[in-house]
Amino acid sequence: MSKRGRKKKLKLNIKSETVKSVIAVFLILFGSLSLWSLIAPSYKLTNVFYTYLILLLGVGAYIFPIALIFTGILMIWPIDRKFLNLRITIALYLMFTLVAAIGESFSEGLGGKLGFFLSNLLSINIGYVGNLIVLFLSFFAVLIFLTDIPTPMIQSFLSNLSLKKESKNEETANELTDDINFEDDEIQIGENIYTELPSLSAPVEDNVIAPVSVSKPVKAKTTSVTSPFERISDSIWEYPPLSLLDEPDKTPIDSGDVKENKKIIEDTFARFDIDCKVIAIQPGPSVTQYSVELLDIARLNQATNIGPNLAMALRSPSGSVRMQAPIPGTNLIGIEVPNRNRIKVGIKTLLNSDKMKNSSEKLNIVVGLDVAGKPEIYNVAKMPHMLVAGATGTGKSVFLHTILFSILFRNSPSECKMIIIDPKEVDFSRYEGIPHLISPIITDPKVVPNVFKWLVGEMNRRYSLLKTANASNIEEYNERAGFQAMPAIVVLVEEYADIMLTEGATEIERGIQALAQKARAAGMHLVIATQRPSRDVINGTLKANIPCKVAFTVNGQVDSRVILDQPGAEKLLGKGDMLFYPQDYPKPIRIQAPMVSKDELKNLIDYLKSQGVEPEYNADVTTLPSNNIAGLNQGSDELDELYSVAKEYVISAQRASASLLQTRLSIGFNRATRLLQQLENTGVVGPQNGAKPRTVLIKNNNNELAQAFEEDVEEEDLNHDEKEFAA
Repeated sequence: MSKRGRKKKLKLNIKSETVKSVIAVFLILFGSLSLWSLIAPSYKLTNVFYTYLILLLGVGAYIFPIALIFTGILMIWPIDRKFLNLRITIALYLMFTLVAAIGESFSEGLGGKLGFFLSNLLSINIGYVGNLIVLFLSFFAVLIFLTDIPTPMIQSFLSNLSLKKESKNEETANELTDDINFEDDEIQIGENIYTELPSLSAPVEDNVIAPVSVSKPVKAKTTSVTSPFERISDSIWEYPPLSLLDEPDKTPIDSGDVKENKKIIEDTFARFDIDCKVIAIQPGPSVTQYSVELLDIARLNQATNIGPNLAMALRSPSGSVRMQAPIPGTNLIGIEVPNRNRIKVGIKTLLNSDKMKNSSEKLNIVVGLDVAGKPEIYNVAKMPHMLVAGATGTGKSVFLHTILFSILFRNSPSECKMIIIDPKEVDFSRYEGIPHLISPIITDPKVVPNVFKWLVGEMNRRYSLLKTANASNIEEYNERAGFQAMPAIVVLVEEYADIMLTEGATEIERGIQALAQKARAAGMHLVIATQRPSRDVINGTLKANIPCKVAFTVNGQVDSRVILDQPGAEKLLGKGDMLFYPQDYPKPIRIQAPMVSKDELKNLIDYLKSQGVEPEYNADVTTLPSNNIAGLNQGSDELDELYSVAKEYVISAQRASASLLQTRLSIGFNRATRLLQQLENTGVVGPQNGAKPRTVLIKNNNNELAQAFEEDVEEEDLNHDEKEFAA
């Protein structure tokens, strides 16, 4: 008996995304027709739309079509923009409902059937007045939700308006009394310098990084001779709330089949006759770390060489795995396998972490999440300087934004000042005008040497203040003053390689060396970044003087060794995956840096500027004359009477050493050495370079005279140079 074939059911062979797109188009179509019917209700079809919209929604009908159009656009094109996102769409639906209810509360029929239902429901249960209170407060809450402007920002804006009015009224009176009060004020500061002043600290609230407090102003003014502390007038500063930042990503981590991966790792080691056991698995935002215990420690070297075999066996999404042997503080090998998906680490998550909120250190920065998903927080003052390197597009610039965010959320303009050097004129131009800046954003590499001269001069000035106040560092100085008398200074250099192409590269290196050696106690810190981590850019002097290193993805082991003195950075995944290596860590640790969105950047900068505190720029930062090296002159005595003769000689000869000056000027070795040091301090010659003659920084245009000097110099005994170096 033959079997009869079953009838096949007809199926609509269509993707779910296609259905979603069709629905979205109809929503846009219906919303557009509804909007047009409200504008032009005279046509037959639009009149039908208009009649039913007004009947059902009343005055809320004028908002309803916009909500439909927004919904359709988001379904087709799920973007997240300032004025096109899910938050605004939800707010529009709530708003047309509330508008209808409020309209019905004031005039029957104005809110349509929807408004009548809501208004009548509330009036029956809480009365007419209660109905109005609920509706108006709900409408105000929806406005806050729609605009994403928290009440502290509104309060700050209104406060600044009133403060500006009060300050204008007080200016006239202050001008009349300035001359009288000035002398009394000077005497009072001198007598009561060690009296107790109001504290700046207060408990941290849940939704902010730092408290609203009375802090000190934007510009530090030089104190009188009677006081070692700088006098600063009071101003109100409200620290930015975390509500300015995006909510964290809730996407779960996909580490793949971790049980299967565990078996693959153990089997791969076994093929090389290495007995091991995976004893811990830690999923992180970018990679999952498998902690492996070797049963025979003697096989460690062999175990670390099978990385490519593990990557192939595990089908690593990046084609590689990173091995850490051993994990610091353990006897385990760490095998870091890239996840199937990488979660977005929001900066709000880190700033709101207990580790950050419970710390009183003002210069703490959020570095990111480690391989175990734990926040990594570090103090800039402890670094005290940082070198950041990585190829283009690996997350280096975003990480620099993270550093600035960390500081700006926790510091008022009187607690921390900034200098931002951005030759690319792209990434940090938005920070222009924030009250924390000492100078406008520096984009011209030619003025950078002057910036570092000023920084060294400022460092020396601060050391003089510390000495006068009998304080060993900036923390002790401010503690003795009782207020933030001396702000920290953070200098951020976006592209170090570009500024080293200028004529003043030697002066920049000298400035960095001087700052790196002494600036920590003065509260001055450098953050230097480059996308070209080659040996000609990151030389030995720079590496030796900047102890904290951060490496993003680089092109090969050579670049990784330039930054970290070891391989590893070439195996990173990009997009914020980095190795963090401060001076007190035995080995670099792998970190996923947080993401800073354009909206978050705009929100923060707008909030900072809304407080009405204008930046007070110091013109000396960029306008020092090019031959002014006073900042680099470590307080030497007056110039030697033979200085001019020595200067003319070394410029003509294009060569300089103590032995040459000793022979030419018929002077002793000690005096020649002192002259050479003065020539270095004034920018005529470069620093000492072993037994070789020093580089002359000022070129000579008299070729004949230079040739004559050169012929004489060649005949001199170069053993004097070796004598100078040995001395």
